[in-house]
Amino acid sequence: MLDAEVADALLWRVAVSSLSYHPGKMVEEPGYAIDEDVRWCVATVAGTPIDTASFRIRVAEVIEDPTAHRKAFSDDVLALVLR
Repeated sequence: MLDAEVADALLWRVAVSSLSYHPGKMVEEPGYAIDEDVRWCVATVAGTPIDTASFRIRVAEVIEDPTAHRKAFSDDVLALVLR
């Protein structure tokens, strides 16, 4: 259902966004919104069945708290590749 290269790009973008995010980023960078990072990440899967509002929420969760969400998210993306 998802090409391995697309999945790699998605996971890489989510990782980069997670590493650059911190709770004070919106104050330090006026005009920044996490939606910018989410849109950048989700652009890799545009037009696929997983490009949904609930998927965008999951991406935001991983960016905001990677420790709590990265394992389940990575497993789910891998499962889409294996289909």
